Amino acid sequence: YPEDDWLPFSSVIVRDPSGKRIASSDVPPDSLAVVTYGTGVVEALQLGGDVDGEPFYVIETPLLSDVPQELEMLMPNLKAVLFADICKDGGHPYATTVTRLKAKKLLPDRWECVAATPTYNPLGTTLTFTEASDIQRGLQTLNQ
Repeated sequence: YPEDDWLPFSSVIVRDPSGKRIASSDVPPDSLAVVTYGTGVVEALQLGGDVDGEPFYVIETPLLSDVPQELEMLMPNLKAVLFADICKDGGHPYATTVTRLKAKKLLPDRWECVAATPTYNPLGTTLTFTEASDIQRGLQTLNQ
């Protein structure tokens, strides 16, 4: 396992609107971002980094049991953030993340959270997974 690929628990992976991996310090002030993990990253990137003319950054948080320190450092730079959780609403890890960020007064005024549909997964469908269309609707809500 190459040492260069090791990611500390306190870190996040940031992609600019073109999908290129960048340093978190390269996210400009007043940016729009999608915070997600797992398949949510792929779904967010499928939107092409732009929704209704508004570019957005994708912030991947591999650590789900706590708030990564690098995410806390990024939050004050964001004008709006969408938490796109791939787990079902009501039991998703970002519920804890949002609560902890709010307690530290780190959430921007404009934020939303989308999560997977709270239902069973009918055989052969992807109904219960957070999809690009869910993320798109969430971003559109933030832009209203």
